[in-house]
Amino acid sequence: QEAGAFFFACVKDDGSVVGFVNGTLSSEQSLTHDSMSMHDPAGSLLCVHSVCVHEGVRRSGIGSKMLKNYVEMVKATQPAVTCIALICKKYLITFYA
Repeated sequence: QEAGAFFFACVKDDGSVVGFVNGTLSSEQSLTHDSMSMHDPAGSLLCVHSVCVHEGVRRSGIGSKMLKNYVEMVKATQPAVTCIALICKKYLITFYA
């Protein structure tokens, strides 16, 4: 609720949600588990918590498109954000690279 501007959903024409990206702001200089623990509206570091895609549509490019659109939306609407970072499991590094 506190970071609603940093929640982005991918919705099909029928209204069903097929995925989402969400994050919070931090005043910290780097991304850590601690910097992601609370939303700081005055922060300039956007910590991306989740890029989630419904199991039935995975591996169709939706996750990549959502993340790209999310970054573009943040750049266009959130001038206070100076850095976007995410933390992920090791096996997902190639997806985000």
